[in-house]
Parts: sequence; structure tokens; C-alpha cells
Amino acid sequence: MKKLTALLLAVAMLAAVMAGCAAKTPEVEKPADNDAVTENAAESAEGEDTIYKIDIADVYASEHIFAQAMDKMAEELNEKSNGRLEVKTYHNSTLGSEKEQVDAVAANTLTMAIAGGGQIGNLYAPMYVFDAPFAIASNDHLQAVMDSDLGAELNDGLAEATGIQILGGLYAGKRFITTSNTPVYTPNDLKGLKIRVPDQPLSIANFKAFGANPTPMAFAEVYLALQQGVVDGQENPLTQIMSAKFYEVQKYVSTSSHVTQCVFLMTNKAFMDTLPDDLKALVADTAAKYCKEASETSVQYEVDTLKELESYGMTICDADVEAFKSKAADVIADNAATWGEGLYERVQEYNK
Repeated sequence: MKKLTALLLAVAMLAAVMAGCAAKTPEVEKPADNDAVTENAAESAEGEDTIYKIDIADVYASEHIFAQAMDKMAEELNEKSNGRLEVKTYHNSTLGSEKEQVDAVAANTLTMAIAGGGQIGNLYAPMYVFDAPFAIASNDHLQAVMDSDLGAELNDGLAEATGIQILGGLYAGKRFITTSNTPVYTPNDLKGLKIRVPDQPLSIANFKAFGANPTPMAFAEVYLALQQGVVDGQENPLTQIMSAKFYEVQKYVSTSSHVTQCVFLMTNKAFMDTLPDDLKALVADTAAKYCKEASETSVQYEVDTLKELESYGMTICDADVEAFKSKAADVIADNAATWGEGLYERVQEYNK
């Protein structure tokens, strides 16, 4: 009897132990949590190990201020990212014309490029305002617009419409006219002259208003066209006039200042969204820094360049800027609906 009682007691105790273990099982079962930890760790490791490639294209000669700024920016990004970014630069239209580069950034087949407001405006019309005659007065004016709520509004609209995101504005200087045989002091002096302009409606409209025969052409083709007399002249900021060595094939420079040239370093927003937060911030901050530094360099360069062009044998024609403004008034009025009613005036508000 005692043996049977002991046996029953042992069985009861064993059952109780097993029941206790079963009751505690949910407390120690953590496969879901472990999977989540493993997944997060894998994502973190991938973020640290992934190399993000950035190609930066432009149409400028390698000696140009903006090309050199992109080279320095690329070097800094490569260094500060500890190899997680692989940034390369391509100058002198190596990856296509300005139009082709803009289209490639929009399509996310090119990471970054530099282009003017008129070219970007072909995809998003409000950006045309930056190529409007006498819209931007100075580098300070440009940077004030880009840092403002208006700048953010334009950038957001551009990204939504095209997938392009602007990283910074670059002051390229006032656009001057160069000619081979005819000095230009007023718009009347341009009558009948074939002047190369970018393939942009607003640039064409400007020179039609001035009385010239505007001839759209890719920048890479301009030197040869001037040399062979296909066109009588061209118009560009002094940075490009100098770096492209137009002084070799042109005799006169007119200080018409009809447009203060603004160009923009842009990227594809979808690409930026793929970057980890730390790299996204690094790219955005570094780009903004070099855009502003290069713009300041461009301002000083503009001050010095006219004298240097004189030393190369060019004649400087002190243009009647008010006469050009008078002719440009109709262009502004006629195109207000293109970039948006009131936008030109809003831009003017930041010219302090």
C-alpha cells in the first residue's frame, strides 16, 4: 500500500512539473523577435557596406570654376563617406549636351548635373523665370531666393513634376555678348547678326527682341561655329567665355548684362531617397557648401576677367544696359504666363 501511494505521488509531482513547464513556454518563445533583430542587423550591415555611385556631369571645360568645384566636392564626398560614396565627375559635355544631361537626371540614368533655369524650364516651366532678362541682380539675390520659402516651393514643384531635386544655385555671372566683326553697344547694333543662343525659348525670345537672328546650338559646337563664321557671335557669362577660349575667335565683348546667369546643381530625388540619412545629409550639405563657394569665386572672377580679355586683344564695349532693359520689357510681359503670373515680381522681392 505504501509503495502504491508513493508511486501515485511521484506521478502527480511529475505531471505538475510538466504542466508548469507548459505554462511557461510562451514566455521563452521569441522566434519573431529574434527574426526582427536579425533583419534589422542585416539592414544595418547592408547600409554600411553598400557603395552608392554618383556621376556628376556638366558642359564646362575642366578649368571652369564650376567644374573645379565639382571635382573638389567629389573628393570631399569620397573622403568623408569613408568609401560608401563613389563620386566621379565628367566635364566638357562628356556625358552629353546640357539638355541630354537634364533628361538623364530626370530619368535617373545620371545622378547629378549642372544646368540653367531655361533648360530645366523645358521640363518645369516656372524655372524659366531664372533666365528671364534682368530677373536676378546678383549672387546675393540668387542665394536669397534659393534659401527662401519661394526657393523651397520651386524645388518641391520641380521634384513632383520631373523627379529632379535642386541641391544648390550657382551664380555664373552676367551674360555678355561677343562678336567677331561688329561692336555692340545697343540692341540696334545686333540687327541681322547671327548670335548663338542655348536651345531655349526664352533665350531665343530675348535676342529676337534685341533685333538679332538667334541661332540655337549646343555649347560644345560653339567654338568651331565661331571659328568658321557659321555664327557672328554668341552670349555667355565671362566664366564660359574665358574657359572656352572664345577670345581666340571673337574680337568684341559687349557688357549688355541682359541676363544674370543662374545654373543649378541637380540630382534625382529617387536616388537621394535611396541614401541612408547620414549620407543624404552629407551630400546635401556638401553640395550646398560648394555651390555657394563656387558662386563667390565666380563673383570675384567676373570682376577680374574683363581686364584679362582686354589683354588677349578683345575690345570691351560699354553697353547701354538701359536700352537692353527697354527691349526686354516685352519679353518679360509676353512670358509671364509661361513661368507663372506674379512669379517674376516675387523673385524681385528678394533683391535687397
